[in-house]
Amino acid sequence: MAFLADVMGATTGLGESGETYLVSAADRYLVTPSRFDGYPANRAYHSAGIDRALAREDGVDTYANYQEPPVTVIGVYRWLPKLQAAMLAEVAEVEALAAAQESLLSSIAVAALAALVSAGVSLFAVSYLTRPLSQLARVATQVAQGNLHLRARVGQQNEVGQVAAAFNSMADQFTNLIDTLEHRVTARTRDIATIAEIGRIATQIHDVDVLLPRMVNLIQQAFGFYHVQLFMLDDSGRYAVLKASTGEAGEELLRRRHSLTVGSQSVIGQVTLTGDPVIALDTEGADVIHRPNALLPDTRSEMALALRIGNRIVGALDVQSVEPNAFDQDHVSVFQGMADQIAVAINNAALLGESEARLRQIEQLNRQLVGDTWRRHMQNYANGTLAFTADPGGMQPAGEATPTQTRALTSGEPVIQRRDEGIHVALPSGMAGR
Repeated sequence: MAFLADVMGATTGLGESGETYLVSAADRYLVTPSRFDGYPANRAYHSAGIDRALAREDGVDTYANYQEPPVTVIGVYRWLPKLQAAMLAEVAEVEALAAAQESLLSSIAVAALAALVSAGVSLFAVSYLTRPLSQLARVATQVAQGNLHLRARVGQQNEVGQVAAAFNSMADQFTNLIDTLEHRVTARTRDIATIAEIGRIATQIHDVDVLLPRMVNLIQQAFGFYHVQLFMLDDSGRYAVLKASTGEAGEELLRRRHSLTVGSQSVIGQVTLTGDPVIALDTEGADVIHRPNALLPDTRSEMALALRIGNRIVGALDVQSVEPNAFDQDHVSVFQGMADQIAVAINNAALLGESEARLRQIEQLNRQLVGDTWRRHMQNYANGTLAFTADPGGMQPAGEATPTQTRALTSGEPVIQRRDEGIHVALPSGMAGR
């Protein structure tokens, strides 16, 4: 458009009032700027010359132009089908007739020649601009259809070339955005799968000494971290004691019974004190909270999250990477969910252990009660009472022993007899005790 404006702006031979301009057929807007002030491009214009040219007519005539108030001009108008626009060359009639009639005819001829030359230049410009723009449009269409690696050819060092370069830059950014989104979707899918696996393990394993090593190894394998470990607070609440750790370094730390003081200048010390996630973005920074460990020399970033049961902090999950700035808020939300799952699993295991201990106590009490009942039975036996009836109140004397009971007591073996009223089973008291 700037090129066309320069062509139309040439007024050589048209005097002080002459101008050459283009008018769009779509909306009658000026395609090239007016020579005169006060006539913006985004407004429809009318004149006899404009109307005839837009009606696909070519000619030369005298008419009132588009100015306000109108000025009578001598004009040449042409229809340019490839541009879908009217081209006009006009000069004020007063200025044109100020010279002699010969000059008038000469001026009109020159104006017509200029119009034809301008038309030829315009057609060349259209061809010069259309080819690269068409190629750019084809490339844009294919990119929109999914061919994200296609790029426009930048063959001109002008406005069209700049548009093509800008399009290529936009396509590169769009491709990078798609790749980033695909990577994030893959990562989130892996996160969800890992959380689900932790939940599955938590429902199957109720021994904390087995559960915690499985958890840290699963997290390390799923995310490829340098090191993963779990700490639990001791009964005093003053120390975070290492309970599960990955790799050879983890085995050595467990042998040493590694622990950190709650509130110490370490990610574990701070997270077990406040309960808020703690991230050391770069362990080489002077102001970063991090306690170096000689067994883990390659740690460059570290993140710790609290294990909570209700409002009580019971431990911490710690993950470490060999890359600086490896953790962000997205990691915090994912791994806090894992930490919560682990805390629930630990609590469930503890509750199950308590339940099993209580069941063992109940079983022991039942055995004691059964033993007491049989001791009373033997005392009654010594007093001549052999038969007992079982009811909710316990074993009650029932008079003389039946023949079945007598045989069992005499032989020391179980006796089973069918009778009309049912089956009688008699066990000697020693066997019943067992």
